[in-house]
Amino acid sequence: MQQSKFKGLAGIIGIAILVKLIVLAIAGILLQGDYPWVGHIINDIWLWIDPWKLGQQGKIPYVDFTREYPVGAGLLYWIMTPFIDLREGNWKSILLVHSLFMAIADVVNAGILFLILQRINPNRAFWLSLLFILTPTALLLTPMRFESYLVTFILLGYWFHVREKPIWATFLH
Repeated sequence: MQQSKFKGLAGIIGIAILVKLIVLAIAGILLQGDYPWVGHIINDIWLWIDPWKLGQQGKIPYVDFTREYPVGAGLLYWIMTPFIDLREGNWKSILLVHSLFMAIADVVNAGILFLILQRINPNRAFWLSLLFILTPTALLLTPMRFESYLVTFILLGYWFHVREKPIWATFLH
């Protein structure tokens, strides 16, 4: 049983990585063109330009400057700071770095969801996790949105809930 669980988890993580690599490759191809709609999809990312600039000056969010929405996002985007190239007109590389960070969260989320589903219904855990990976939201929106990390905390909270650890479940939700 344990070996089967590990194979299922490894399979889901492998598929999630493959799907995210395909999404990143498609994004990279689309970014090579001059499509006016691309500027609209990165609107949420643009809000982080000033905090990234402050981070590259050595400033720390919630210590040297505030960034309140979404709550906690300032820390994630601060971690991203060394990887962001803020030169004028470099928005394509900014989008790719952001997409990579979100893809990492999506892969982690697929693994956490699989572990949760293994406890609830082992016979459906793999297929439901696969469905989660292939939702339109995961494929189309997560490269340019922050929600992947919100989902991580929700899934971690639920993982502790199914393990009957209510304090950790409450803390992470």
